[in-house]
Amino acid sequence: MADPKSLPRKPKTKRRRRKLPPNVFERDGNWYVKIRYRDDHGERHAAVRKCAKSPTDAREVREALQEELRQRGAESLRHSRHSLNELAKYYEDNYLIEAQYADDRKILGRRDVKGPKSKLKHLRTVIGDATQLRSMDYEFVRGVRIRLLKDPVVIEKWTKNEKGEKVKLPFSRPRSIIDVDRKMQLLRHMMRVAKRKKWIVVDPFEEAPETLITPGDEKRRTRVMQPDEEERLLACCDEDRDYLRLLIIGLTYTLTRSESEFFKLKVRDLDFAGGRVKVQQLNTKTLRARDAPLPQTFLEEAQAYIERHQLGPDDRLFPFSSVKRSWSTLKRAAGVEDLRIKDLRRTAATRLHRAGMPLGELSELLGHTTVEMTRRYIGVDKETTSRANELLDNLSRRAIAGTPQGKEDPQTVN
Repeated sequence: MADPKSLPRKPKTKRRRRKLPPNVFERDGNWYVKIRYRDDHGERHAAVRKCAKSPTDAREVREALQEELRQRGAESLRHSRHSLNELAKYYEDNYLIEAQYADDRKILGRRDVKGPKSKLKHLRTVIGDATQLRSMDYEFVRGVRIRLLKDPVVIEKWTKNEKGEKVKLPFSRPRSIIDVDRKMQLLRHMMRVAKRKKWIVVDPFEEAPETLITPGDEKRRTRVMQPDEEERLLACCDEDRDYLRLLIIGLTYTLTRSESEFFKLKVRDLDFAGGRVKVQQLNTKTLRARDAPLPQTFLEEAQAYIERHQLGPDDRLFPFSSVKRSWSTLKRAAGVEDLRIKDLRRTAATRLHRAGMPLGELSELLGHTTVEMTRRYIGVDKETTSRANELLDNLSRRAIAGTPQGKEDPQTVN
């Protein structure tokens, strides 16, 4: 039997490498299309896109890159790989900055940066910093809105355990549509910035077949403080809580905004002789100075408070800008639920409107830009529904009695 080693060997054939389409290379088992171009300064660059393992798909991707280069220029291709992380950092450094003023007018930045930064942080968590901007189409952004709606708000509250000890426990509640809309509005502005910088080609909010922000679905707050609630709150304001007493009376009778206007009031802003509160221009929401009422009730409380704390003309009435914790404690002591500090201003507007003040004048006192805003701002309480019931009952009695239209019974007119 012949030795296998002595038999003639079959000549080795060189393995033929697969020929890839033009401008296509393979890496880690994937196909990529690559085109070279020069920018406006003559510098050479390369644009790389992943494609399917198909000559047809590679050709379509290459043609799409060439078309974008012709239509939008080299700048669009050069910035085509930006992620949400890069956009978020650029937006925070250039848009979420403290307001800057010139001649008492805001020329740059925002008056409130803490709230938008918190919203941006949540958006980055939901979307992911590594997400490429050009992959965020309408369906992707719509999915972000759905995830925001399903993501509950988790906060920690002090409560007592079985042993009677105070502990902090997590508490979750459904996220409001208002919160989701504010985050979507922030994302919309970020995408507009990205389009201006040519980081994206299509803005998903501009090309949306259905709106992604629904102000009509937002639940507007109409809560106002009842007279008995006001009595209980004031009764719980002892000497250590005299600032809360001044806060309740001040916001209920001056129609000023709490954080931006009332907390920033100085002693010299209270015109005791003229009976007005001078709200400074830089403290107002619309950057327009205005006069707020200074009724006798608040005037007496303010004078006593200033004397008790020995405040000077340039001193602020309050050395702090928030009373959330002490306000919550006061509400528990008074047995009042679901009442916010901002509701006190709405309470004042509702009482004045019920007393007969025209909406136009009330709008000026509130500092609103339109009367329609004031109309939406006024709340509805038990007294409003009681008056409506009384008027409807009077109309019903006149109809049953057969009172002719145009002739009203003076005993049934309120």
